[in-house]
Amino acid sequence: MKRKDPLDDDSDNEPSPFHCRNKYMQLQSEMSSIQCRTRDMMVCQGAEVSGAAVSLNNVSSRLRALIAKLVQDYTITDADLEVRLFGFWVY
Repeated sequence: MKRKDPLDDDSDNEPSPFHCRNKYMQLQSEMSSIQCRTRDMMVCQGAEVSGAAVSLNNVSSRLRALIAKLVQDYTITDADLEVRLFGFWVY
């Protein structure tokens, strides 16, 4: 009588415990790999978001400094500045 290979996928018969265990271990390994890749992607994305937030904060600080300099150099009043800046946003 010919022995059946335990790794053969025979859909007519119920899979052997050996086959189920190997399949379980394979799926567990794949899931672990996916979790590692996901964690790495999240760390990279977090670093990019953090870098963007720092850059945005720097731009905002620079704009505030430039506005203060313009107000000082051209003696612009707060009312004039408000009309110039926020007048464009009124629809």
